[in-house]
Amino acid sequence: MITTSEQAKDYLEHLRNTDPNKKRRIDKDDSWYFDEKEYVSNSMLKQFQKGGIRNYMCYLNGELKKSSKAFDIGSAFHCMVLEPEEFSNRYFVIDDEEICEEIGGKKPKMTKKYKEWYQNEIIPSADGLTILSREQMNNLDKMFASLSKIDEATSLIKACDLVENIYTNNFNGTNVKCKVDGIKFDNFVMDLKTTSSNVMEFEKSCRMFDYDQASAFYCDIVDVKDYYFVVVETMYPYNVGVFKADDSFLERGRAKYEQGLKDLTYHLSNPDLDVNKKFISQTLY
Repeated sequence: MITTSEQAKDYLEHLRNTDPNKKRRIDKDDSWYFDEKEYVSNSMLKQFQKGGIRNYMCYLNGELKKSSKAFDIGSAFHCMVLEPEEFSNRYFVIDDEEICEEIGGKKPKMTKKYKEWYQNEIIPSADGLTILSREQMNNLDKMFASLSKIDEATSLIKACDLVENIYTNNFNGTNVKCKVDGIKFDNFVMDLKTTSSNVMEFEKSCRMFDYDQASAFYCDIVDVKDYYFVVVETMYPYNVGVFKADDSFLERGRAKYEQGLKDLTYHLSNPDLDVNKKFISQTLY
């Protein structure tokens, strides 16, 4: 985590114990968060909202969960900024300078020799860790350097009492959950985002990915009023943006998730539900 000094483990434990929403915080890991099905996350709810109950059930079964280079970069950057001590436990950075020089040519990574080296040397060495290329790691370092220069962004991150914690709540009979990048007790939630677009277009991304819904969902679960996005571009010039969700933004998102949960609960409580017979039906104008 970006901080002015190393935070001792006993101090972090003190913060956890003084968390006013401690009863809503669950001491579980990522495996529990992504595999547990009783509590509805915003990602689960969005699957239902965009594709109906069939999408929701397929997502629960792990059939719609996808990984990508963009997802790996975003996750790695979160780890680098918020949990740097865990980086080497989750990621393996390829050192292929020597093999590339040995192979030579314009595209050594496209050769059979490189691919055999990767399969025989890198895969076993990574031992299940997420593999990052040297280029990706250099990019992450540049993103981090750019973020570190913006006081408004780093001050938000430093102000967080806890990072990467899971909270739960119950909304009108439905158990819900969220994993919070950072929280300042009784004050705000901080959401660290990476984007391949210009940060000037972040408002468009909010509409495209329903970030208004996510921010309201998170605020209401942990019971804080304010929500901040810290956004870093994944490509040169690595611009940084800091955005605060205003009341209208949150209210719009709240209306979305409340209606979504209401519709989802209706489907799940139907004893005659047959997912295989569900289809999309509407009139086109």
